[in-house]
Amino acid sequence: MTERFPAFRGLIPLLLALVLSACAGASSPRYYTLAPVASGAPAAEAMMPARIVVGPVNLPDYLDRRPIVTRDNAYAIRLATSDYWAAPLQDQVPRVLVADLATRLPADHIEAFPQLSGSAGDYRVAVDIDRLDVDASGLATLTVHWWIYGKTAPQALQAGETTLHQQAEATDYEAGAAALSATLGALADSLAQSLTQLRLQAPLPLAGS
Repeated sequence: MTERFPAFRGLIPLLLALVLSACAGASSPRYYTLAPVASGAPAAEAMMPARIVVGPVNLPDYLDRRPIVTRDNAYAIRLATSDYWAAPLQDQVPRVLVADLATRLPADHIEAFPQLSGSAGDYRVAVDIDRLDVDASGLATLTVHWWIYGKTAPQALQAGETTLHQQAEATDYEAGAAALSATLGALADSLAQSLTQLRLQAPLPLAGS
C-alpha cells in the first residue's frame, strides 16, 4: 500500500521540537503580595483607646487586574506577562493599611470597613487612591486623598491629599512590591499622626461618663 502524505510525516519531529522548545522557554507564573512595614514616625502619644474603622478604600480601575502594572509614562502602562498579584489589590491594600495602623496605634482597635459590627467606631478613615504603581526605574508612587470622620459628624473632621514616593532597591517585581508597601506605610504614618492630633484636641470621653 502506498504511504500517503510522506512529506507531512517528515515534519512531525520538527513540530514536536518546536513545541517542546516553546514550553521550555515559557516562564512559570510568579506571585507577589503587599506587606505591612515598620513605622518611620515617632510612636503615637498614649491616650484613651479608640475604635477606628479603615474604609472604604477605593482604587482606580486600571489596578483592577491580577497582572502587575508598570507605568511607562503619564499616558501608558504595561502589564506583566507572568508576574501577578497573589490577591486583588482591592483586598490587599485595606488589609495592609489596617495592619500598618495597628502597629502605629497599638492601644486602639482597628478594623477594615465594613466588618466592624455594632458601633460604627469612634473614627472612620476613608481613602481614595488615584495612583499606586511602579515605573520602569523602580520608583513607586502613591497618590491618595483621605478623610477622617468622627462617630456622628457627617462632615470630615480632617482631610488631606498627598503623593508619596519610594525608590525600590532593584527593578524587579519583588522589589517593586516592597516599595509600594513602603508608600502605604508612609501613608499610615500620616494617618496615625492626624488621628493623634484630633484626639489631643478633643479627647474621647471615659467609659461610662
